[in-house]
Parts: sequence; structure tokens; C-alpha cells
Amino acid sequence: MTSVLIKGTEPLYIARRNREYPTIQEQLDKIWHAMEEGSLPKNNSFYQSILEVKNRHPKPPSASLQELKIEKWAEIKRMRDLREFSTFVWDGSTFDADDISQRRIQGAAMLAMIAQSAGQPFSIDWTLADNSIRSLTDAQMLAVGEALGVHVETQHAIARTLRAAINAATTKAEVDAVVWPT
Repeated sequence: MTSVLIKGTEPLYIARRNREYPTIQEQLDKIWHAMEEGSLPKNNSFYQSILEVKNRHPKPPSASLQELKIEKWAEIKRMRDLREFSTFVWDGSTFDADDISQRRIQGAAMLAMIAQSAGQPFSIDWTLADNSIRSLTDAQMLAVGEALGVHVETQHAIARTLRAAINAATTKAEVDAVVWPT
């Protein structure tokens, strides 16, 4: 008579082992390295089949420090752009800062400035990031434009600081340690 174990009904020690065993891929990799180091014989079909795959798809050479720095700078620029074109807060309200929103804010600030210089009243209903509406006076619209400028400059200042750290790095670990602040 053959007994069948249904998953979840195996003895406790088997369940515990299964949770703690390395993955099959990790186990096979350990066998491969044992063969490479001479602990296990290489004269078998397993070794030969893995060797053929590894030869067809060789591991790329390690990146140079300069290449790592270039990759890290590209990563930092992506983060800078992501932060610059996200949102910013002014006077407790969150404003969109994507490319179109930035142009709209700049245009509205210019209209507020023109109205101020002509002595004309100015008011605009602005749709915030959460889709609520906030009415802004000319002075408030100018303050939003200024806050946008500070937001953008802050992201670029952070990126410049991180670029200096990347350029100063002398090891891979130092390059890896350069991250965008949270």
C-alpha cells in the first residue's frame, strides 16, 4: 500500500526542513561550485550540461569604478527628476509639480505679477494635487511660484551634493552608499 502525503499534513520536522532548505537553484549552484573547487567529480552529465550553458551565457566582467559612478549618477538623476516633477507643499496645500503643472504655475504667477503691476485685482481658483480647489490672490500665487522654484532648486542641490559624493568615491562600497535621502 502506498501512502500519499498531502501538503500541510507532513510531519513537523519535514515542514520545518522545507522552510529552511536553500532554494533548488541555490542547492544546484552549491553543487556546481563544489565541482569547480574539486570537492565533487566533474566527469558527469550534470557538470557538462551546466558548463555548456555557462559558456553560452558568460558572466559579464565586473564594472569598473568609473562605470559604477556613471550608473550611480544616472540613478541619482532619475531620482532628482522623479522628485522634481512630483508634488510640493505651500501653506499646507499640496501642489502638483509635473511638467505641465510647473508651466501652469509659472504662467499664473506671471499673470498675478502683471495684475499687480497694473494695479488690477487678481484671483485664481487652483486645483490642488488632491483635486480640491484653493482660491489664491496675486500675492499667494506669486508665493506658490516662488515655492515651486525653491522645490526645484532643492532637488537639484541634493543631486549636486550626491554627485560630489559619487565623484569623491574611491571604492564600490562608497559609490553604493550614495543614496537619495528619504
